[in-house]
Amino acid sequence: MIPREVEKFEAFIEEYSNSTQPTELEEPLIDLLIQLADQPSDPSVESNIANEDLQAVYEYISQHFMDKVALDTLADRFKINKYTLIRKFRAVYNTTPSAFQLQLKSG
Repeated sequence: MIPREVEKFEAFIEEYSNSTQPTELEEPLIDLLIQLADQPSDPSVESNIANEDLQAVYEYISQHFMDKVALDTLADRFKINKYTLIRKFRAVYNTTPSAFQLQLKSG
């Protein structure tokens, strides 16, 4: 988390911890967590996957979409952590590798 979000979270907890019931906390807490999840991550912490690597994954899926292309297979083949692969692929292509494969299969 970046400091601004930490401060927002601490203020949220302080405001609601003494004055509301847990059921009243649920919706605002979920909204805050969604906002935090939608924040762009710190590029200095991200692993270094070049767009060429993602392009190679894209092309591999495009060529083998009729086969079952497992995420673990892609991660092993391209030497990329599977969770990082999903995150980076989604950032560049607005879809996950498996959703992209399904799109190709469906026509």
